[in-house]
Amino acid sequence: MNMVNMSLLCVSVPVTIILSIVMSLGVLNACDWALEPFIYTLATSLCSVVIVHKIEKRIDLVFASIVLALYNIVILVLIIVIFNETFTNMGRSLVGVAVNGFISGILTLGFLTPLEMILNTASVFRLLDLSDLNNPLMKKMLISASGTYNHSLMVAQLAESACREIGANALVARVGAYYHD
Repeated sequence: MNMVNMSLLCVSVPVTIILSIVMSLGVLNACDWALEPFIYTLATSLCSVVIVHKIEKRIDLVFASIVLALYNIVILVLIIVIFNETFTNMGRSLVGVAVNGFISGILTLGFLTPLEMILNTASVFRLLDLSDLNNPLMKKMLISASGTYNHSLMVAQLAESACREIGANALVARVGAYYHD
């Protein structure tokens, strides 16, 4: 369930919150209107939105998976306590939700690059790869058109600073400025 939210690394937070609510309502309907699965799905989905929103590197996704696994355990225990459920199968359930949280992040990491290629979109990770000044295209531009290279760096710095001031996506502006010529 959490893989849907973790895979939306390039989508805005309000969209992922709406997706979390819709997905939770689907679970509510699928579980004959039982409140526990609905609350669990909504809580874990919203936690994954908050966790994934702060990711900047691919390795951060692995750490986010571990944190999400811990949140899943805490949320399940809270739901068991709040709804006065029995703790008979709690061991298996805790292991299951922890594995769900961890595997969701790992699967997201594995499927993210092919999904980016199929959907022709760029996640934060792809933008970071494009912003690397050591990639072959930027090195070629430095050698063959050093003036254009320096101009692109200056425009990127200006665009990034402006975006930070107004609250826009500075990474997108920087990458766009690098490749604008």
